[in-house]
Amino acid sequence: MKLFTKYLFTFAIGSLFFSCQDHNVSSDDKPDAPGLAYSESAQDFDATYNSLQSALKSNPDISIVAEVNHTANAKSVNLELRPTRVILFGNPTIGTPLMQANQLAGLDLPQKMLVYQAANDKVFVAYNS
Repeated sequence: MKLFTKYLFTFAIGSLFFSCQDHNVSSDDKPDAPGLAYSESAQDFDATYNSLQSALKSNPDISIVAEVNHTANAKSVNLELRPTRVILFGNPTIGTPLMQANQLAGLDLPQKMLVYQAANDKVFVAYNS
């Protein structure tokens, strides 16, 4: 349970890099999907992604499993996509017992966070709640 608390603590550290969402913005300015948690960043895309990556790397109990650059993938087939990257991370010491209790937890493991720049140039960090 102590490791699980450390795991959640990393989310809190990451959120320090982001401003709270503004409940007064129009629905066109914010993500809207059931089960989605998000925060609007006060930084540009690169600074936001790098801050999140650094926060995850600084926690010795978490490892980054993979990073997906969707913008680069789109460019590789001559398409355009605003800055969009996913970072997958986790801790098998925590994830394995969760899946032993309920294998459906594997749908959200490893954990993943999406950093993207919306059409209105706002940068968001999103993850499944």
